[in-house]
Amino acid sequence: SQRQSKLMDMFGSEMDERFKQSMQHNSYASYYMDDLVESKQSKFAAKKHYLEESD
Repeated sequence: SQRQSKLMDMFGSEMDERFKQSMQHNSYASYYMDDLVESKQSKFAAKKHYLEESD
């Protein structure tokens, strides 16, 4: 019983680490995507502005 709980502790902490890492990875990915979308939008806005100016 003692050994089993120790095993569960080890497994639990490993899962914790993986979960933390995946959470970090996910937040990084969403941050990157936001950045990408924002730059696309600003490029589009600049293009639109340029087209309106040249009219």
